[in-house]
Amino acid sequence: MKTFKKLVLLCCASIFLFAGCSVIHNEKDGSLQNYNASVSRSVLEQSSDDYQKDVIYFLFVDRFSDGDSTNNAGLNPAQYDSTKTNWKKYWGGDLQGVNNKLDYLKNLGINSIWVTPLVEAIDTPTNAGDSPYHGYWGKNYFNIDEHWGTWNDFDNLVSKMHSSPYNMKLILDYAPNHSNPNDEAEYGSLYKTNYNTSGEIISTDKLTDYLTDTSGSWYHRLGGIGDTEWDDPYYCRYKNLFNLSDFNQDNSATYSYLADALEFWLNRGVDGVRLDAVKHMNTSFTTSLVSDMKTRTGRDIFFFGEWMDAGAWATGLNTEGQYFANNSGCSLLDFGYRSTIESVLKNSATMRTLAAYLSDRESYWSNPLKQVVFLDNHDMPRINTVLRNSAGMSESYAAARTDLGLAITMTIRGVPCIYYGTEQYTANFTTNSFGQVGSDPYNREMMPSFNTETRACNIIRSLSNLRQTNTALQKGSYTEKWVDDNIIAYERKNGSDVVVVVANKGSYRNQSISNLSLPDGVYTDVLGGDSVTVTGGTASFELSENEVVILATTSALNEMTVYFYNNSITNWSAVNCYYWNLNGHTSTPVAWPGNSMQSDSDGWYSFTIPNAANASLIFNNSGSSQTVDLSRTGNGWFVPSGFENGKITGTWYDTNPYSASSGTLNITFKAGSSSENVSFPGDANGWSLTENVISVGSGETKTLSVSNCINSSSIALGDDSSKLELKIVTNSSWDNQWSFGSWSKSENITLTDNNRQIAITCMPGDSVNLTIDVSALSLSAEVIASN
Repeated sequence: MKTFKKLVLLCCASIFLFAGCSVIHNEKDGSLQNYNASVSRSVLEQSSDDYQKDVIYFLFVDRFSDGDSTNNAGLNPAQYDSTKTNWKKYWGGDLQGVNNKLDYLKNLGINSIWVTPLVEAIDTPTNAGDSPYHGYWGKNYFNIDEHWGTWNDFDNLVSKMHSSPYNMKLILDYAPNHSNPNDEAEYGSLYKTNYNTSGEIISTDKLTDYLTDTSGSWYHRLGGIGDTEWDDPYYCRYKNLFNLSDFNQDNSATYSYLADALEFWLNRGVDGVRLDAVKHMNTSFTTSLVSDMKTRTGRDIFFFGEWMDAGAWATGLNTEGQYFANNSGCSLLDFGYRSTIESVLKNSATMRTLAAYLSDRESYWSNPLKQVVFLDNHDMPRINTVLRNSAGMSESYAAARTDLGLAITMTIRGVPCIYYGTEQYTANFTTNSFGQVGSDPYNREMMPSFNTETRACNIIRSLSNLRQTNTALQKGSYTEKWVDDNIIAYERKNGSDVVVVVANKGSYRNQSISNLSLPDGVYTDVLGGDSVTVTGGTASFELSENEVVILATTSALNEMTVYFYNNSITNWSAVNCYYWNLNGHTSTPVAWPGNSMQSDSDGWYSFTIPNAANASLIFNNSGSSQTVDLSRTGNGWFVPSGFENGKITGTWYDTNPYSASSGTLNITFKAGSSSENVSFPGDANGWSLTENVISVGSGETKTLSVSNCINSSSIALGDDSSKLELKIVTNSSWDNQWSFGSWSKSENITLTDNNRQIAITCMPGDSVNLTIDVSALSLSAEVIASN
């Protein structure tokens, strides 16, 4: 049974809501942007070694998710295609879209998100009508492009990524090799936005363009790289790529611009950096830039670069990639591994070829653990396109081969990187202008689905969890245990942590593998296959075609415990846990409604799922009310917060959110030129307005704090009379709701549903400020708390 306490706030006002930020003028588009100087600039990583535990997800911002349609057209609508048929125009993805999908990425097991460049790009299409939807044609490295959103959107994304339950790193793609086309559109125009100490824009200055930089101070002026010059180190570094204005990094002004801009983004909250086209810049420049950034920020930042075709079997100029990766402080994307695994998966090479490459890369890179390994990216056809087109495989068979490739990529030495959509088996068979099937731009689809239950999703989720809990994958040795044309077996080992991987791309086999470091015992396949018995270091593996079996010593894989908070939103009489698909393997669910959960203290219910690293599950009230379909990797605490199509939705936490320090929402009332009164009722169940009056004098502020806020995912919205309602969920399960009459908004608060809905995040340990600026019109407000 609920009782209600009422708190009524009366004053004469119209309200102007903002969240502790300065309003500044955007020199680019004349609109109001929000530069929140109080947003935390904290970063998650303490060392570049931290990324060895991570799974990186590389996404094209424009093609991932459209979270704010108001920025789609940008300043020049000619650059945008709402039909999404012109692959070289903007399609609408933005940072708010990434923000909206963090739960999807968290569920997938992602720890670091690599985004395409965010710097302000040109607004003029090329002669062919192409736009810089990809972000690599920058013109102002000190400003964010309007297609991605505002600084407020960036700050909100960083703050959310860095907070629990996400705890994710942001990797920025940075292009210091070139700006924008030198022979069309904006002709290499370069700008710099200047800020004051409060973070407000004070000016935007044009520094140069290719047409006026005739002396070559800012740009090299030797023309484009010729067909026979790609293997020549001088031409490769001093001529331009595809008529893009090629920076002269030897010029001190150019270096300062590029270094200062990168420092600007790092101080803004970026955690790691991917450097574009490092093959086309002097290694001395990149080495200086990396060292300079680490010195300026005092952080051991993780850098990795793009050196096309670098790898253990590189030839010609690409062999210099070895020296670069081993001496510059910047790791590389291992293109050699990528081309090898592609050849193996499409049957143009055997597992012996893969084993040979994995062996050679051990001595080629001074630290193979820090090189980034991947199946595909934005500069080549997607792996599913290759398998279905070049190799002629069926859709289902190609998906199984992709799964095999993902499992290997995520367990060899290196930091695994997933290209957005690979987990959804994306493929495209359109031929581009170079005669390539499914390559640029047709490998840059709009994200087709956010289905969390594909086989690929389950593999990524399971192996990400294993990487987090087993140091053998983070920093262990690599030892080959068996190889023939179709089967490879290898072991990763660090101390007592051991992971054994056996992969078969041929027909069914029963293969015995010996000399394993696993202690005697029965092991559950991490990917959900049959259990395997190890005796005296030997095990027999039954391997179906395209199957990977992974055994590990990590005790965390033996079970996982899930917790459900039975709050006022559910108020269930009993709580059950219904689960299926353990460890990424399609499995029969337990009988509905599942197992009864144990009632713990303070409204929590718990259940331990045996032999699981991850699972799909539904919490339910003995088979009646239920949550939406959920997925979880490892122990997790679920807090209900709302409804979707009649089913409960909510948020997962890695730790008990109520055991952490509570959040606080500070509501500040600011009086204008005259004093105002904020009145509290004397009777909790009545409407007496004669007691507890707070006087807010002329020009004064008074603050009301609501402590123990854990989140604000439950938000109410205005009714048809445009009354604004704001609801906060607190530790005591009270629903605190502020209802305002006439009101207006500032640009920095995101409102939806006819501008009558507002969300303010207040996580454990956070302090969030909401200011109500009193002006001339009447305001009535109430706070209703139910317990």
